[in-house]
Amino acid sequence: MLLVYQIYFTITIFHNIKGDKQLYIIYTHSDFDLIIGSGAFPEAKVIASKQFDENPNKEECIQKIKQFDQGYYLHRSYSPVYPTVDIVVSEDGHKLELDSITMTFYQAPGHTNDGLFTVIEPYGLFLSGDYLSDIEFPFIFSNYKGYVNTINKAENILLNHQITTHIPGHGSTT
Repeated sequence: MLLVYQIYFTITIFHNIKGDKQLYIIYTHSDFDLIIGSGAFPEAKVIASKQFDENPNKEECIQKIKQFDQGYYLHRSYSPVYPTVDIVVSEDGHKLELDSITMTFYQAPGHTNDGLFTVIEPYGLFLSGDYLSDIEFPFIFSNYKGYVNTINKAENILLNHQITTHIPGHGSTT
């Protein structure tokens, strides 16, 4: 029960800090552990790949969340939902400009078929999802060739953007 109160408290604080600003959530791919909190932020604008948006296994993702919650006796203050995508990324180099921030997106298949890299400038942030982690070995659920191509794409991103901070989906920020 303590975990439920901590999550509620964290969400409440977040909403107070956010104020009237628009919240954007970038989904790097559709693994259940990365979409598990989507129901807590129904007002958020969702950014994800076209493959994420067109995922034929959306209900399977929700079932995995429910199994996880049952297995750990978790009760959420919101219902798990598969995110509805507001901004669909369908090609490499897709840019989204918000005030003084530019986000550049890149398709990142291999781990899953719906992967997405994001570069946030001028802050030099690189969001890599389940790639380039210091604690996970490479899981390839989509295809090996796509994975290798995505790793090469990551190298090109590092060479062609002023990256100062790498943020993986799991593991340490570097």
